[in-house]
Amino acid sequence: MRILAIDPGEKTGFAVVELSTPAVDTPKVLDTWEWLASPLDDFAKGFLRILREVKPDVVVLEDYRIFASKAKAHIGQPLVTAEILGGLEALSTITIPPVMTVRIPASKKGRWPQARLKSKFPEALNIHSPHLRDAVVLALVYLEEKEGWLP
Repeated sequence: MRILAIDPGEKTGFAVVELSTPAVDTPKVLDTWEWLASPLDDFAKGFLRILREVKPDVVVLEDYRIFASKAKAHIGQPLVTAEILGGLEALSTITIPPVMTVRIPASKKGRWPQARLKSKFPEALNIHSPHLRDAVVLALVYLEEKEGWLP
């Protein structure tokens, strides 16, 4: 199974994670990269190219929410992350074949704190960008919850 996991935002983190047999194997991070989300039409064209090249079985997206502590900062501001999420979901459905998208709540990333990553998936600790590490963690949460991977 090949997963394209995305931590969306003005700086978006992407991770390609692959797992052959959930009950036996350990996931492998094949690639990671970051993009600035502006301008959005360039971002969309690039994402379609990624879908063609990566050929993921599933696209895992962080389900973005605005929390009360950040609400005032968003007043009158464009919600770039929400635009990106909608665009990524829409673009995933128009590919041939369409790619399934799954949203994972940001709160679930807490299931993979630094100590657990260190003991169960130390490869992720070598990823220094928080956006890229978050994308990898989203893939791990998906594999655990939806594919039965037992770390």
